Amino acid sequence: MKPFEDIDVDLLLPQQPPFRFVDSLLSYTEEDTVVHLTVGSGHMLMDGDTLSAAGLLEHMAQASAARSGYRQRFVLNLPVSIGYIGQVKKYRIERLPKKGEELTTTVHLVQDFFNVSMTDIEVRVGEELIASASLKSAQASQ
Repeated sequence: MKPFEDIDVDLLLPQQPPFRFVDSLLSYTEEDTVVHLTVGSGHMLMDGDTLSAAGLLEHMAQASAARSGYRQRFVLNLPVSIGYIGQVKKYRIERLPKKGEELTTTVHLVQDFFNVSMTDIEVRVGEELIASASLKSAQASQ
């Protein structure tokens, strides 16, 4: 397996700038995956100097997709498939992140059943929890 800092997120996600909301993969285990994003003015879904609620949710969805992409490519040795969000529950925003802030997002796997994953996601700036949600997503068949 490649060291996480050497993994290009282009290998894990189909989204490209300015619609990519994950900069790097920090860690992966079967239970927890951690990704990083520095909020920038070049991102779509910015509202002035603030990432919008839609942008924050997109970041969470892409964090979940990065988990799936890593698992498919580096654990299962399969091509990365397109994923779809099927359900968002308990989406809670404490505050929206500002341009220049660094987000550390943890994707915790609750359940994987065939091609459907249920995950709990937390977004932090430093130690501050700024958002959380539960996502159900499905991967297209290989």
